[in-house]
Amino acid sequence: MNKRLFRAAFTFGLVVMVLALAGPAHADSVQTFLFDTMTTAGDMSIFSFTSGNHAGRATFTISGSDLIIGLTNTSLFDVMVPEENLTALFFDLAGGPVLSPVSAILGEGTVVYQGSTMITDIDGDGDVDAYDRDVGGEWAYKRNVPTLPAAYTISSVGLDDLIGKNDRFDTTRNLSGPASPDGLQYGILSTGDNPATGNGGILGSPMSRDTVVFTLTGLPENFGPKAISNVWFHYGTDYSPPSLPQTPVPEPITMVAFLMGAGALSGYTSHNRKKK
Repeated sequence: MNKRLFRAAFTFGLVVMVLALAGPAHADSVQTFLFDTMTTAGDMSIFSFTSGNHAGRATFTISGSDLIIGLTNTSLFDVMVPEENLTALFFDLAGGPVLSPVSAILGEGTVVYQGSTMITDIDGDGDVDAYDRDVGGEWAYKRNVPTLPAAYTISSVGLDDLIGKNDRFDTTRNLSGPASPDGLQYGILSTGDNPATGNGGILGSPMSRDTVVFTLTGLPENFGPKAISNVWFHYGTDYSPPSLPQTPVPEPITMVAFLMGAGALSGYTSHNRKKK
């Protein structure tokens, strides 16, 4: 092989090898993250996590028999694709109490955007009032879904039809889309979101930025904040079982590319040895 051709082959092999090590460039359509920090004070427990451009916080407050949950997308990154939109929360409660959904309302200072347009009259009745803080027709609550990572679920999406229209906090209201939770409607945008940017799925749906507050009732007496555990934050419209971080296994095409690159490097080494 002449020197010029060999150098070209060697360069190609190195590029292929680097791409193989880098792995596929596409992002997953869903993301599910386990909390990494928990703090407890009085009747409140706060669970949070940060991972790349994802970050979330769930504040659990116990008030008598009520469990009040503030769910916030705390990321400072701009939401560009559905898998950056916070759509569900999974958690466990010691003793497995049977709770009933009461309400889902926008948090203090939270507004609704559809694209760059702020929507104040979210129920479309011509008046801006307290009902325009109520998103119970778009969020659902369900307990003991076997394939989910925890016993209690709050979700604005169907999670591949695991959550249905009868699971909504308010089955009499429907603010956007079909009655059953399905797409991104009223999912939670990040604190750092620019509502004017994003792909069609983000810009085409009404979204909440950046907190929704949920109330469930039915806690037993003496239930404490330390009885809350196993909190997961879910992003995107679909569902696939989450897994803890692990060493990735290359896809078949990635492995082939890696071997091609390794072969080119080996050839280069052998060629140099022969020259010596």
